[in-house]
Formats: sequence, structure tokens, C-alpha cells
Amino acid sequence: ACGPADLVLTETGWTLFSIDLAADEAVFLDVGAETDLAAAPFSYLRQYETARRLLRMKLADFLHLPVHRDTGVPTAHLFNTGHCGSTLVHHALNRSGQAWCLSEPLFTFDLAMNRAGLARDRLTALLRIGTRLLSWFPGASGRRRVVKHFSQSSTIMTDYWAADPEAVFLFQ
Repeated sequence: ACGPADLVLTETGWTLFSIDLAADEAVFLDVGAETDLAAAPFSYLRQYETARRLLRMKLADFLHLPVHRDTGVPTAHLFNTGHCGSTLVHHALNRSGQAWCLSEPLFTFDLAMNRAGLARDRLTALLRIGTRLLSWFPGASGRRRVVKHFSQSSTIMTDYWAADPEAVFLFQ
């Protein structure tokens, strides 16, 4: 039988959308292999607009996904204060041809906004899996991944470092 993990890791187009902590679930959307989320100024909106299917996975299963795709290039995290030109930087990085920059994935907002109710090790584990799953997004494979975060993510920068210590961290 084909389970949720099989779908999100083998069918191109499944993307992590949200972490629904109240329901204890990760929410995935199938946006299709042709959807370029990096081109959107707000990836969560493009995911919502292009979603063809929705999948909810218990966080216990989510935390055990075998996500080990290694591109050999560390992810770069771009943190900012908000309203500072970070969307322009996002577009410039994508136009450069040297990076695949995803702007404001919603699951990062969910975790930042719910940080007070999460144990530090759980927050780090959710960030680790979520960040690794970005390499499975359509268009991300084999390219330098840059995540332009919501400004709220700056409240958990140290947790990102714990979850992704090989990453490059930038603050605008």
C-alpha cells in the first residue's frame, strides 16, 4: 500500500505547506512538477493557488521521514526585519541563475509563531525536516537553495542554526 511518506517523497510536486500544531499534523500540497514556487514573491500563496491535492501527516510520522537528499551545497537562510527589500533580493537571487530562492514558506512562519509552546528539541527537529524537504520542491534539485524567511523567523534564528548547522546564515 502507498502511504503518505511514499507520496511526498516519490511523487514530484508534493511540497510541505504548513505545520498544524493544533492538529499535530504536517500539511502537504501537491502543486505539480511544473509549478515554480521560487518565482513567486510569497511561496505559500503560490502553493495555495496551484494546489491540486492536500495531504495531512501526523507529526510523529513527519519527524521520521527519510529525507536525506544531499546536494553537496548548504542551504542559505536569509533573515530580515521585514519591509527591507528582501523580496527584491529574493528576485535578484533567482534571476542570477546561481540560486533557487524560496520566499516565505508558511511552515517557517507556523513554527516561529508557535515557538513558545514548543520544546526546543521538537522545534529543532521540525525545522530540520522542513528545511531538508525544500530540496524535494520542484526546481530545487541540484541548485543552491536560499530560503528568504518571514521576519518572524528571526525570533528562532538560533534554532535554525541547531537544525541546519552547515547552512549559510545571512541577516538583512
